[in-house]
Amino acid sequence: NKVEYLPITSTIGMDAVVSKQLLTVNAVHRFIQAQDVAALATVPGIDAHIIEYIVKETDKITRKPLNKTTFPNNAIIGMVLRGDEHIIPRGDTHIQSGDRVIVFSLTTALSSVENLF
Repeated sequence: NKVEYLPITSTIGMDAVVSKQLLTVNAVHRFIQAQDVAALATVPGIDAHIIEYIVKETDKITRKPLNKTTFPNNAIIGMVLRGDEHIIPRGDTHIQSGDRVIVFSLTTALSSVENLF
């Protein structure tokens, strides 16, 4: 029940930890996020999130290639899933409607990231 112990669990030999508090927070977080969020996770010990967005045709992220998009400094797109294809994004990657995009973001950048999706 003490989430402050999570960062040391691997050093004492624990492979997995279940926190009722974090499970509840993540579940509530999923419901309050926009409907285009397929998955959301927090990173214990770091004020960061891993978010999977399902891109819609109207999302700002689809308008230009990534290198011409103003993406927040405290966030990064780690993977684009397009059908059966897994794409590691580069500057010339153009996000398309229907793509599933995995974003790693510090909390400080979440609102900027959400504005793009």
